[in-house]
This record gives sequence, C-alpha cells and structure tokens, in this order.
Amino acid sequence: MPLLLDYFDPSLNRALDFRTSQTVAHCRRFLAEFLWHASIFLRLYTKLLGIKWELRGVEEIERVQACVVVVNHQSILDILGLFNIWTTLGNLAAVSKKALLWVIPFGPIAWLAGTVFIDRKNGKESMKTLVNVANKSQSHATKLLIFPEGTRNKDILSNGIQPFKKGAFKIAIDNRLPILPLVFSPYYFIDEKTYFFGHGKVIIKALEPISTEDLVSDDVDQLMANTHAIMQKEFQSLTKEIVSTLDDNYSSNVRWRQEILKNNKS
Repeated sequence: MPLLLDYFDPSLNRALDFRTSQTVAHCRRFLAEFLWHASIFLRLYTKLLGIKWELRGVEEIERVQACVVVVNHQSILDILGLFNIWTTLGNLAAVSKKALLWVIPFGPIAWLAGTVFIDRKNGKESMKTLVNVANKSQSHATKLLIFPEGTRNKDILSNGIQPFKKGAFKIAIDNRLPILPLVFSPYYFIDEKTYFFGHGKVIIKALEPISTEDLVSDDVDQLMANTHAIMQKEFQSLTKEIVSTLDDNYSSNVRWRQEILKNNKS
C-alpha cells in the first residue's frame, strides 16, 4: 500500500496509485483540505457521542517537528481523539494495525489522513515499513505516531499501561528522533463487559520530549523503560484527577470498576 507521506516528496511528480494523476502540490492541498473537513466531521461526531476532549501540553508538541510520538492505547476511540487534535500535532503519520483499515468510518478516514497500516503478523515487513516512514519523517519534518503497547489495553484501570514493544524506540534511536509521550486519561465511561457507553471527558496530555541524541542501540531497553514509567505516572495522575470529579453513583453500570474508582478518589 502506498504511503501518503510519499506525496510530500518533491522529487515525485508521477502517479503513485489508482487515485492519483495529480501533482505533489495538488496532493498537499487535498490533504490539508481533507484534514480540515475530517476534523469538523469528527468533532461533531464526538459531540453526538458525548465525549469531551481536552488537550494539554501544546507547548511540548510545538517544541519538536520530526519525532516519534508514543501513545497509550485503550480503544478505537483513540483515533477519534487524535483527529480532534490532528491539526495541532502538525504533519503526522500514524501507525496502526491493518485490521483497523476496514473499520468504518475510522479506517478509511485515517488512511486518507496519512495513517500507515502494518501487518503485525509479519514482523519483518512491518519493521521495514516503519524504517521507511521514519526516514520520510526526518526529511519532511513529520511526526511518526506509534502505539507502543501493540494492542488495545481494555483493562488499563486494573493493570496500568501494558509493557511496550521495542520498535518505536529502536527507530527513534536509529534516526536520532526525540520521543514525544502522549497520554490519554482512562475511558471510565465505557465498559464492554456490561455494554455501557456513557458520556465523559478525556484528557490528552503531551509530556516533555525525550532526546535520543546521545543514545545507541544498547540503550533501547532503558529508553523504553523510562518512557513507560513516565507515561504510567502521568496516567495515574490523570486518572485521579478525572475520577475525583465524578458523582459517586456515576459508575453504577460499570460495577467491576467501582472499587478502582473509589480507590483513586482516596
């Protein structure tokens, strides 16, 4: 599958796939216009769902251009949240599992916005794609967004952020790209076990970028552990803040979380 990042390569003036006979400049205008309309549509969709997004740490986002953005992954709604802040993030190429491409409307919209879909069952090919995207990220000052947990974490309130996979951190070190941690607070208003979908607020917080300038391949594990610890600490802080504002009876339909929410309030 072609990468939408290819459209930003000024050396490419030929058609790249079945959709294009346009010039690079036209593709740029198309992408900018599409993102603007997609953002409006998805913000309206967010209001219909009853979800409010709050972005913090904009100054940290603005400090870096080409970087690896790592995000904790809880739900397909993460994509919706990212679209609500996509224009703030700037040039962005998100990486997601291939299965998401067929989830309507998120998958097709995400692909048009530049998301790169990889087959997790084919680790060698996936890494090759990531390296390719990382190289383009540098030359086009693009942020590469990766969910380092590798899969959705449905029990994050119980178990915390899952262990990270090495891919994002290896790419960051190999390409001297800083790490930009992005933490989503918990979706306390959703429970798949009881089919409960309420309304609520999600805080998305960008943390201070982590430099990889002086790191080498042997530092991947330490960088990964440090980033996980920082994000876990922030997630716990955001969880306590969020649940402290909830009514005591809010989680009555989410029984398995009652004790967790209660403990976070104490």
